[in-house]
Amino acid sequence: MSKPDAYGVLELCRRFGIEPNEALMVGDYLYDIKCARAAGAVAVLLANHERADEFAEQADYRIDRLDEIIEIIKKSEIRISKLETNPNDPNSNFH
Repeated sequence: MSKPDAYGVLELCRRFGIEPNEALMVGDYLYDIKCARAAGAVAVLLANHERADEFAEQADYRIDRLDEIIEIIKKSEIRISKLETNPNDPNSNFH
């Protein structure tokens, strides 16, 4: 399945044991924003190209650099402990 289908985001949420509204999806194109919306995740547009303004209004947030995501996480209700889970660690809660 390809974007904007929500399957990929929903599957990752299931594996990490979080609800889609607790997830951020960062992408740089309209299909990324639509995928996040379809899943019920927070849509973050990485505006790293000249066409980003065409669909910026459809995103929940717009960033110019990936490090700006830290401020979004700090301001949100996303459970940071879930984001620190390592899917390669057999002792983690990654399913």
